[in-house]
Amino acid sequence: MLFDVPVHELTAGDGDKALLTADGGRNRGHGADFGHLKNRLRLRSGGRYAMIGRNGCGKSTLLRALASGTLPEWPGSIRTFLVEQDHRIDPEQQVIEAVLSADSRVSDLQAEAARLERESAEARESATERLCEIYEALEELDAESEGLRRHRVEAILGGLGFTAEMQGAAVGELSGGWQARLAMASALFVEPELLLLDEPTNHLDLRGLRWLQRYLRDEFRGTMLVVAHDRAFLDAVATDIILFEGVKGTLTYFHGTLEEFETRTADSSAAMQRQVAALERKKKHIEQSVDKMKQAAAGKHGDQKKSDLVASREKKLGRMGLEKTADGKKFNAQKHGIRAGAANHNDGESKGSGTMRKMVGTSLLPKSAPELKWGFGDSAPLGLSDDAPLLELRSVGFAYPGGGQPTLFSGVELSLGSRCRVALVGRNGTGKSSLMRLLTGEAEPSAGEVWRHRGLRVAHYSQHLAESLDKEETRSGFAWLKDELPDAKDEDLRRQLGSFGINSGASGLASLPLSALSGGQRVRVVIARLAMEAPHLLLLDEPTNHLDLYSIDALSDALERFAGGIVLVSHNASLLEKVARDVYIVSGAKRTVQRFDGTVDEYLARVLGR
Repeated sequence: MLFDVPVHELTAGDGDKALLTADGGRNRGHGADFGHLKNRLRLRSGGRYAMIGRNGCGKSTLLRALASGTLPEWPGSIRTFLVEQDHRIDPEQQVIEAVLSADSRVSDLQAEAARLERESAEARESATERLCEIYEALEELDAESEGLRRHRVEAILGGLGFTAEMQGAAVGELSGGWQARLAMASALFVEPELLLLDEPTNHLDLRGLRWLQRYLRDEFRGTMLVVAHDRAFLDAVATDIILFEGVKGTLTYFHGTLEEFETRTADSSAAMQRQVAALERKKKHIEQSVDKMKQAAAGKHGDQKKSDLVASREKKLGRMGLEKTADGKKFNAQKHGIRAGAANHNDGESKGSGTMRKMVGTSLLPKSAPELKWGFGDSAPLGLSDDAPLLELRSVGFAYPGGGQPTLFSGVELSLGSRCRVALVGRNGTGKSSLMRLLTGEAEPSAGEVWRHRGLRVAHYSQHLAESLDKEETRSGFAWLKDELPDAKDEDLRRQLGSFGINSGASGLASLPLSALSGGQRVRVVIARLAMEAPHLLLLDEPTNHLDLYSIDALSDALERFAGGIVLVSHNASLLEKVARDVYIVSGAKRTVQRFDGTVDEYLARVLGR
């Protein structure tokens, strides 16, 4: 076991909101009786754990707490490294220096030693004891010479695809995808015992994703805890699943892949439904007998024994619950507290009143979240057949404005119909986002022509817009949407946000400042606004970044139902498989955009090595 620490005291925001509960959420209101049921995070050495849960439940907060080493009972000797969603690296720093500085313990000691050695002989003599301590510490850390360290960094960067020119460039010159690889290079260099990854697939292209999968599965020898929402990626790398249920305040552990976990929870849900049905039949029978006893006790010559029996039966009804727990184990009062489904069990959903409460059995991880009802409105018909073009690129070339800028691509021919399903793929930095901007009209071609149907309405999701909303410290999601769509009715805006899981009301997410929302919740706000445009053509640039599994499923289903055309840039293999039909490869080396001769599955198999 690498560690076993309590996490029930973890809080979010101003410190008032507990993310997890001391009793595992099993007996709220009975903490004094069941205070021994603690929420603990347990990771075994060498395990590869995937933590899943809804947007905003506190997964990133937990990762940051682990990286800081501030949790109670934390073993301080564990060496950790956190790669955050937006891993911030000094944009002015040289790429190779950024990786070298990631190992701060070694670099801090070496900097202190260098400073002491530069001092005068007299001062250096008085600092000899401290220099000896530093050298001993460096030896314990198995520190290499500066030359060997730099050579190892160059080898790591080269293995990740960084050319010698890129290694000498400033970090700010790299695309988002290459900066994500740089963060991983830092993790490789540090070689932590515990590697913490928060949405590591964001900004990676499919080839980068394949490299990361292979490294985590085949080469990394430490313990990994990853938060990600790409099913294919998690199935490829994780040996264990931890479900973070923010509403219940619990951590649920499962040894196996995500696919196995979902299958098991679906089976458990079906078994739970059968238990619930049997419980309801039993309760109904007892309730009917209680009603008859009440009538007998309420007559002119009321029977006191009947009254006592009624009270006893009603008490029994209040305690009556499911015989087994959600994971199929026999119920144990000492271990599990009050039975699930009992009338005096105040968790879960209930229907009816009095002693008759119906518990609704659900999967730990349902395939969909019923409150998410995503959809893209129908646009005004253009009177075109499905294969008639809405937008065409005719011999288009593109280079950034200004003299001497290289051409990203040239001679591009692309025709988009009213029911197209196109995936744009290629390495980071080859121009996929620039191609999307040409389609929207935000950028002009340096050669050729972009033709659009005169009635065409285009809606464009840009990953950078959603990420920029984290700076909105005063405007709420509702206020932002109102500013974006001033002619829309307030109730329509609230209803739209609610269907995307951003609820209104005094304490709802829609009234909070956008900066207070999680990254996935901000993405939902932007897509909710996009859906109100009722477009003929949807252009989506990495829409799954930051979204949880439920939201990605809701997005996939909404796109499958959408009656218009779709152009999609995404590294999420599951989304590409469900939505795309045609694949166009944007090649930086060839400066071309060419249709892949094959299916989406065939392309993914080739790139991901399936």
